Amino acid sequence: MREVKILIPDTDDNESVDIKVVSKDQEIVSYRLEILNYPKESTTKSRAEFVKDSIDQIDPKFEVMEVGLEGDTKIPVLLRRIKK
Repeated sequence: MREVKILIPDTDDNESVDIKVVSKDQEIVSYRLEILNYPKESTTKSRAEFVKDSIDQIDPKFEVMEVGLEGDTKIPVLLRRIKK
């Protein structure tokens, strides 16, 4: 599979971005980018524990592809829809 880098606009808290790859009018793959907001000042959980707990709550129709390091509190998580 080829790799493409795209820029997407910033999202508000608790919003996600859905990205669908279509070829010849057929959806090939579907991605979702979710931004987790780590409550650094109001939790005793480590960042890793917070990410793991958050991932456990993600829609089971998706699998985690990548967890990014955007900053102190914003954690981008790229998901891919599992094909049936």
